[in-house]
Amino acid sequence: MYISAAGPTLRKLTRDDLEMLKVHKNNNQTYYHQSILLNDEDQDAWFEKISKDPSCLYFSVSVPQPKQKYCAFKHWSVGCLKLTNIHPIHRSAMIGQDVWECCQGNGYSSKLIGAGVEYALSVLNLHRVECEVIDYNTRSWRSYEERGFKLEGVKRDAVYKGGRYHDSRIYAFVKPPWSYV
Repeated sequence: MYISAAGPTLRKLTRDDLEMLKVHKNNNQTYYHQSILLNDEDQDAWFEKISKDPSCLYFSVSVPQPKQKYCAFKHWSVGCLKLTNIHPIHRSAMIGQDVWECCQGNGYSSKLIGAGVEYALSVLNLHRVECEVIDYNTRSWRSYEERGFKLEGVKRDAVYKGGRYHDSRIYAFVKPPWSYV
């Protein structure tokens, strides 16, 4: 478990978190690059794969006294954070986060990103953290910008969703040379 200076607590994802994650992914297909619907077998196979992969870390994230609307799962976490493509030589990784639907609208996205960057830089000793966000997911890319990520480029017509192509925005956070994190 890792308690970030920004407040959120990161706990390695467990099988107990999979149902909430599956429901969230299946209900929020609009915001993802991939279009997949998950069932229990797919979710179990995915969990087995990531559990053995040293280049990725998945966390369930909780915050002190969460402000959430009614959540059918009565789940204590507010979302999920992932660090993937962790490269120890280049000291880089990809970051992504999901805030559960019942917890959205409370500023948790920015808190998850902040905790993820803090973990990546201070615990994993990474230098660069990047992400890719579909163009119309303005809440997500604004949260990354709020946490110091800079837009590095746009992949034009990179994602096909809803019968049309969409751009994919590429952001990165690079550890400042004077940083003590």
